Amino acid sequence: MRSCDVLIVGGGPAGSTAAWKLRRAGADVLVLDREPFPRLKLCAGWITPEVVRDLDMDLASYPHRLLTFPRLRLHWGRLHVPVPCVQHSIRRFEFDAWLLERSGAPLEQHNVRRIERDGNDFVIDDAFRCRWLIGAGGTRCPVYRTLFRDLNPRAGELQIVTLEHEIQYDWHDSDCHLWFFDHGLPGYSWYVPKEQGWLNVGVGGIAERMKRGGQDIRQHWAHLAAMLGARLQLLPARACGRGTPRQRLHHRGRRGARDPRPG
Repeated sequence: MRSCDVLIVGGGPAGSTAAWKLRRAGADVLVLDREPFPRLKLCAGWITPEVVRDLDMDLASYPHRLLTFPRLRLHWGRLHVPVPCVQHSIRRFEFDAWLLERSGAPLEQHNVRRIERDGNDFVIDDAFRCRWLIGAGGTRCPVYRTLFRDLNPRAGELQIVTLEHEIQYDWHDSDCHLWFFDHGLPGYSWYVPKEQGWLNVGVGGIAERMKRGGQDIRQHWAHLAAMLGARLQLLPARACGRGTPRQRLHHRGRRGARDPRPG
């Protein structure tokens, strides 16, 4: 059985940052994740100056794709508002793996199924033992499911269904665009360019409202593809259909894969 001071379930930005901070303080840390890194992680993928500061990042030395936006372009129907701000787009495929590597914590690929208490320790699947346990596994985190779900259940009305795609594309508009409540969507759509010819586009809405209104996220995806291709001339509609867009159902502030169908 592998033993450590702190065991972290989930190797994404929250888990790897916790591991980085704890190791700097001298703790023996082990990270568990279901997937090997780097792994596919679709996300609009931008970070704020506050994130850069909290992570002690040196943008000049970051070794992967990073594109800085001097503004966000927000759209509500016919209203188009450029909002001056500084944001940085990244690819989560690269960013998450870089954060985990920087932490220096060992990673074990393991799908956690059972968590038990043994005195002052936690025992995970009879294979790992730790004094302190951190759950950073997103929506489907087994630590939350085992220890916190009954005390702090997640509200169903906060579930968000998303459909998004990240592709290689020679974009020409380097701004980030957000469309709110377009075409009756109870949420927003996005266009987020990434450095060196990558692009993330997607739609997201409140699952319960979409179900109540008989809406399908795929219809809003088709509308976004047509709009980008025909009206804004940012992206040919056929490019949005290349490959299979990834669908997810998650809670606000907690991302993770689930059944993509609302309800």
